[in-house]
Amino acid sequence: MEKYILNSFILKFGKNSYNNLLILIKNELKNNGYYFQLEDMYIAYIFEIAIFKNCNINNSKIPIIIKGMGNYYNPPIQFNKLLKIHHTSINIIKQYLQ
Repeated sequence: MEKYILNSFILKFGKNSYNNLLILIKNELKNNGYYFQLEDMYIAYIFEIAIFKNCNINNSKIPIIIKGMGNYYNPPIQFNKLLKIHHTSINIIKQYLQ
């Protein structure tokens, strides 16, 4: 499912838009003192959060729904902190979804 989300975004909005979001996500991590190898699973997790936030799903239910859909990826950052760090990129993804 994770690759499907990223590939669908690239097909619809282009590789350039995806790369710009990838740079933003990396910078958000760096600006908050996090340095780790960014994996597709992490990026897809951010996209999944944006998708569910776009559907007005309560923040506390988002990780439960993601796991319920079969994504057992455990991000290296606690969920609420993840929301704060990636607030801008999540909102930009949501704008693409409008």
